[in-house]
Amino acid sequence: QADPDTFPSGMKHLGDYIHNLGLKYGLYGDPGTVTCQRRAGNENHEKIDAMTYAEYGADYLKYDSCAASHSYQLHGYMDMRDALNATGRPIGYSICPDASRCNDANVVMWDASSVANVVMCRGDGWCRKHSAAAGNSSELGDINPTWHSWTCILDANVEFNSMRYAGP
Repeated sequence: QADPDTFPSGMKHLGDYIHNLGLKYGLYGDPGTVTCQRRAGNENHEKIDAMTYAEYGADYLKYDSCAASHSYQLHGYMDMRDALNATGRPIGYSICPDASRCNDANVVMWDASSVANVVMCRGDGWCRKHSAAAGNSSELGDINPTWHSWTCILDANVEFNSMRYAGP
């Protein structure tokens, strides 16, 4: 459920407003019990949440992995895929599994094209290493709301060619 203080007119109204501007409307979720921001996650609520997203008019869902157990992630990703498909609304679906941390040499990338439209390769460690080398100490954490952080993640995805793991 949307925060009534942050979105007093509701998420459907926000979606209509965004669409009236000629833009696409994206939402965020997590297959765990909470999101990375510690808001309610989607675990075991995929069907009702997907239907709610469709009712809001969502065009895109970025589905993270901050709170899902490693063993539940793939199950949760497939459950949300099936739930989104069952809504009848075309919703782009992007996942960010633990296994997409493309800077980790021990991670085995997997072909998720049957699960989602896009698999996000985070590259957090790669960015921290390159930020430190460039003397950008403010960029040493996770993703930051800065141009450098955004371009670093883009560079990591290009370098590691993550799109070869994404679907159409």
